[in-house]
Amino acid sequence: MILSLRIRECFVLIPLFTLKFFLEGFELILIESDNKNPESLISSCVSFSQTGFLFQKSDKMSDSGIEERQTICCGIHARYNGKDARWFGTISFTTMIVAYIGMTGSSIAYLGLSFDIGSFLGFDSFVLSESMIMIPILLLVSMLFFAGGIEWYVLCRHCPCYEYSGKEHGNEKRFYCLANWASPKVFKYDATPVNTAGRVVFLVWGIGIAFLFPFLYLWDRIEWLLAYFLVTVAFLTTLRHWSCSSCPNFGCVLNCVTKEQREKFMKLLETGEIYGNS
Repeated sequence: MILSLRIRECFVLIPLFTLKFFLEGFELILIESDNKNPESLISSCVSFSQTGFLFQKSDKMSDSGIEERQTICCGIHARYNGKDARWFGTISFTTMIVAYIGMTGSSIAYLGLSFDIGSFLGFDSFVLSESMIMIPILLLVSMLFFAGGIEWYVLCRHCPCYEYSGKEHGNEKRFYCLANWASPKVFKYDATPVNTAGRVVFLVWGIGIAFLFPFLYLWDRIEWLLAYFLVTVAFLTTLRHWSCSSCPNFGCVLNCVTKEQREKFMKLLETGEIYGNS
């Protein structure tokens, strides 16, 4: 009975949150377009459906107060804005939150392992249970990769956005991209592709630990296992279709920009036609 109720809760709440997200996205389209002009609205919707991002070109002021230049070049995102970063933050943190809620009260005792030190210290089973220890550890390890400099070194510093976005936003000590908005630029730009070691670190740490590790704690909670599986698949599919298909960091293992687009973009990058004197 309890299992049935939990399953129903998952399948009711997840569609509601998904609907809320897309309604907010459509509201942003309405804001960007001229609400009184149907052609403007249709153009904004087509742009969103094709790229996953709300803007392709704009002569308006960006979030940082500077005039925006061409966002998409050869089908590739040369520039991002704050709304793109909020979109990414919404879908990525939603995935992580679902995992952490599902992990609450769970353990990997079924594997013959246990980190439940709370019982040895005399604490309440919920206050210092295995899951309540592992959730902050997993969050800390994940953020160490994404916000602690590891991802910046193995992946971000090979992207042209890392090199050029800071000056356009008025702060050359930071870079502005989809997943790292206004992050400190602590490493020197490297125009060469991401090497094999960097790809392995990204897959094992950035994908494996951050997003696949929670499955171990959800295996004995089928309702949350299914919910997290659906949310994770939706996240990775959305990311690959809307972001990785137009990302300028061609060395990333998830990048799926076509060879033709990549060659055109690199030619324009070398001639300075994309970022100019930035």
